[in-house]
Amino acid sequence: MNGQVFFTKIKTIYTRSHTHLYGNYCFEKWLPKKNGKQNYQFEFMGNRKSIPQDWLIQAKNDMNLGVIVDREWFNINFKCCNNDDCRASVAIYLLSNH
Repeated sequence: MNGQVFFTKIKTIYTRSHTHLYGNYCFEKWLPKKNGKQNYQFEFMGNRKSIPQDWLIQAKNDMNLGVIVDREWFNINFKCCNNDDCRASVAIYLLSNH
């Protein structure tokens, strides 16, 4: 399944706020952006974070090419994730479980 199909699939799975992901993480909502795309917003211990649609699509497409998608991959490709950035962890969870 390519990245766009993957993104469409998780949009059909996560439709209700407070859907448990794992640990203390839960889905919050799809956050619309001005560019017409949507971010996957989740909550962790009262803090909301969001994963851009492009991250999930590109990560899935790269996985299909045999690329290892891990924290380092997110840091290299998006220059945003450090060891404390839970967005990479949640994205990796979604990619690994759907």
